[in-house]
Amino acid sequence: MTFQNLGIMQGRLSQPIERRIQHFPIENWEEEFRVIANLDLSSIEWVYEYNKVEKNPLHAFENLDRIKKISKDANVRISSVVADYFMESKLFNEDDSLIKENLGILKTLLMNSENVGIPIIELPFVDNSSLKDCSDIKGFVKRLSSIVEIASDLGIKISLETDLEPRSFKSLLRMFLPLKVYANFDMGNSAANGFNPKEEIQILSEDIINVHIKDRVLGGGTVPLGEGDTDFYEVFAQLESINYSEDFILQAARQDIGRNNYKNCVSTITEYIEFLKPYIIER
Repeated sequence: MTFQNLGIMQGRLSQPIERRIQHFPIENWEEEFRVIANLDLSSIEWVYEYNKVEKNPLHAFENLDRIKKISKDANVRISSVVADYFMESKLFNEDDSLIKENLGILKTLLMNSENVGIPIIELPFVDNSSLKDCSDIKGFVKRLSSIVEIASDLGIKISLETDLEPRSFKSLLRMFLPLKVYANFDMGNSAANGFNPKEEIQILSEDIINVHIKDRVLGGGTVPLGEGDTDFYEVFAQLESINYSEDFILQAARQDIGRNNYKNCVSTITEYIEFLKPYIIER
């Protein structure tokens, strides 16, 4: 593991919009690439959200060359896209016409991402889009499989982020066979759910394709790195044991919203990089 695969979630280096923790930084997305280039970071995970999606450059073909130029000029990879859009407008438990529309939007997102050279689309199924509440898992898998086939043809990998316990998550991924669907491992969410990181990482070892760095309290919310119940030593040791060599994405707590000890976004990320140095071994 090296700093060459340490990246950040888009929006974490911009002022919060409407006090939201995670969002696409409409006015500042280009500047974020330049800031990242001056930090010990090499990549960014693009945020594709429902709110004001028409202002997201990845939503429209005519913007794609601009994205590629900004990324190339800053020498910052776009490692993946987190498709938060589908947490608001879901791919299950909606009427058929809306699901069909959403699958069409996801297909367009895949094609635009392939054009830009983004290798992973992450679909988050947590909180209000938790698959625990899916009334027809088989139907969901069947519909999503058509998208996974398209992604495979485009050379893009689909990863899922869920709050399912590890064995159930593994079983879900196997339902897509012979197609391959991957897992996002979010260490903070794992801690909040009370999962054993050794067990979870070993069970999902063949499937983990991207990792979110976060700290959360058991049964509670996100806190600054080191203040919650994430066992960083165990998590990184287990990831090392399975020879994980893909990207790590900082999705840690903001410290520029609702805190007495306010820290701006750049100071926060600089502090987090220092925190991680004992765990991420440069080779």
